[in-house]
Amino acid sequence: LYHLDLYRLEPSEIVDLNLEQYWEGIEVEPGIVAIEWADRLPYKPESYLQIELSYTEKGDRLATLFNVGQEDFNLNLDQI
Repeated sequence: LYHLDLYRLEPSEIVDLNLEQYWEGIEVEPGIVAIEWADRLPYKPESYLQIELSYTEKGDRLATLFNVGQEDFNLNLDQI
């Protein structure tokens, strides 16, 4: 699991980090890449699972999952 928190970074700083190596498996072993504040990322993989965390009116936590791109991550989640 690779955890990336982009909260304090500017887009120009993010580009210099070459983060695509994590999801392309270029220089690091492939794994799950969890990105907080991903809206600051100027580039994203072609397919990914987006997880939005929020609160319900009762104060319960809610996680909503979205497939982005061609990959069907729901099939993979059933195997976990």
